[in-house]
Parts: sequence; C-alpha cells; structure tokens
Amino acid sequence: MQFNEVIGQQSVSQKLRESVSNQRIAHAQFFAGSNGSGNLPLAFSYAQFVLCPNRTEEACGACRSCKMMNQLSHPDVHFAFPVANTGTGRSKALSKDFLIEWREMMLENPYSELEDWINHLDIQNKQLNIAVNESEAIVRQLSLKSYEGGHKVLILWHPEKLNIQAANKLLKLIEEPVGETLILFVGPRVEDVLPTIISRTQIIRLNPIEEQSIAQYLMDKLNSSQEEATNISHLTEGNLSKAIRWHLHQGGENIFSELFIEWMRLCFKALKVKDLDQLSTWNQEMSGLGRERLKSFFTFCTQVIRKALLNNYGSGELSTLELKAPGFDMAKFSPYIHADNCITIIQELTLAARHIERNANAKIVMMDTSFKIARQLHHKLNVDSYYGV
Repeated sequence: MQFNEVIGQQSVSQKLRESVSNQRIAHAQFFAGSNGSGNLPLAFSYAQFVLCPNRTEEACGACRSCKMMNQLSHPDVHFAFPVANTGTGRSKALSKDFLIEWREMMLENPYSELEDWINHLDIQNKQLNIAVNESEAIVRQLSLKSYEGGHKVLILWHPEKLNIQAANKLLKLIEEPVGETLILFVGPRVEDVLPTIISRTQIIRLNPIEEQSIAQYLMDKLNSSQEEATNISHLTEGNLSKAIRWHLHQGGENIFSELFIEWMRLCFKALKVKDLDQLSTWNQEMSGLGRERLKSFFTFCTQVIRKALLNNYGSGELSTLELKAPGFDMAKFSPYIHADNCITIIQELTLAARHIERNANAKIVMMDTSFKIARQLHHKLNVDSYYGV
C-alpha cells in the first residue's frame, strides 16, 4: 500500500516521508488513531516506503519489496496482534498461528477493527490478548539479520492488549533495538498502553478522517450514491470502518440501537417485581454476545447517553449519533437524562466495560448495571440544587 492509497491523513503522511528522506527515522513509533482513522493502513504504507529501494515521493510499487508488501508477505515485516486460544489445538496461541486469517482480512479491508477480527475468527466468547510468549517470539525474530539487508519492521496492532509481563519483555528491545529495527505500535489510545512502553516511543497522532474523504471513498470504491455517502460520512464521525459497515448494512450500530432501546425500556420497568423476569431473561441473552461485543455495546450506550444529555439541554446538534428504531423518540427519552444522573450512568457503563475486560461474569455484570441504571432513570433532577439555590 502506498501513501496515496491511504484515505485522508495527508499531513501525517508527508511528515513520515520527510523523516525517511532526512534519515531521522525513530526506531519505535506509536500510530495513535481512533477506530477507522487509518492508522494501520498508514503503518503498512510507511513500512513499504522505508523498505522500497526505489522510493521517491512514494514507494515505487513495482520492485520485489513492494510486491511482497502489497501481499503483506515481506520476510522482514513481522506482525503481532491480539489472539486467543480457540480450542482447536492452538494452546499458547501466537500471531503466526492466525497470520493467514489476519492477512486475509486486512487485504480485504485494511481499515478493519478489533471487533471485525473477532467476528472473522468467530470467537466472540474469547478474551483477546498479546501474551508473554508472543513477546518472546518477537524478540527472537528481531534479533536475527534481515533477509533483504535493510530494515526489520514490527507492526504490533493494539498494544493495549499486551499484558504486563509481555510489555516488560519488550522494553529492552524497544530501548536498544538490534540493527536497523523499526517498531510500529498501532492502536486507538495512548492512554491505554503502559507508560513504560509509551515513554520509549515517538507518538504519531492521527485525526479522524474528513467527512468529504469518507464520502468520496464510498462513492468511488463502493458505488454509493452521493446522498447516501454524504449522510453516512456525517453520521460516522471520521470512522471509515464504521462507514463501510453502514453502507453494507452489517454494522453493529443498528443492532446496538435496538438493544439499547430494549434495555432502557426494561430498566425503566425493573422497579416493579412483575417485570424482573423479563429483565433477567434479557440480561442472560445479552451475556452471550461475547466480551468484546459487550464492551462495544457499553461504549455505544455511553455515546447515546451523552447525546440524550445534549438533546435535553438544547445542544443535540453537537452529536451526530442517531437512533433509528420503530417506536423510539429521542425527544421523549432525553428528559430522563439530566445533570443529576448523567455522570453516574456513564460511570456505571464504563465500570461495566472494565469488569467485562477483566473476565467478570457477564450475567452478574449485566444484572448489576441494569439495576443501577434503573434507579438513575427514576432519579429526578433537583432543580434547586442545579441552579445553586
């Protein structure tokens, strides 16, 4: 992949070109960008540019190195990403065990997210991570000489999935790389990665992709109409991966909208004993979504709560999020989200996602969070307190 194939991010691409031209390549870099921002395609392009012997303003695209990189099969480019033991004989799974599947997904859509990876492997109930044996394998690989005589490149996708032991194993390699080694961390948030890793890397921050660039991509690559492309690009807030899913009508957001609405209705009725059975049954069904999907659902719920608060105070236009489901009216829901309960609800959703991340029982987490949100939905705004009376 060449820089001109990356959607948006022109200014960052130019800075990366200049760093190579001026021979000022930082040996460890973190490409930090929100989901769908293109940080992984940019890392692919940067690696190809560094390794291309005939580069000018772009990698030539025609040499042996570029052809191998276009297939993500360059022998000097190593990939590490979150995996899980799937119960198919892959104990202590490594990235190399899943490289064929990962390469297949990325060649089809390099803007794929972690949730797409989980769905691709069909392991919704597994917890993905990068374990210490993966770090040991990385150290061994990057200690060897390069096949082509130039740089050795590691692209580590979602470094926040490194456990503490795995991260510590990489510290010496990051601080004292062997030969011409280039380590590229690719993830959504710097804050989620251990400070000992971050302190040893150069941070490359990516902005969300411009709406115009997303709309143009949908029209050029997916034959979307101009009206549809414009609407989707506005609603997806710079996330190209989400825009692609919405165009193909397989986005989780539509499903999440329906689930959120049903959850709020059940929570609102939960204070009546006769309605507890419905909520309990629903929570049990939700726990089967899988940990990563549940975390994504809680994140989506947080966005809706924020939207409702803005809507309640006349600033709904600040959020582009929309819920489209039969019988739901955001204007009627918004008054239940106000200054006295919004922060508490968001804190409970964030805490629930954290518990799921740490392997808590999903059924218990869902039921506990449901009761807490139910109480908050019935909590009325204290007007005197709000206006400081």
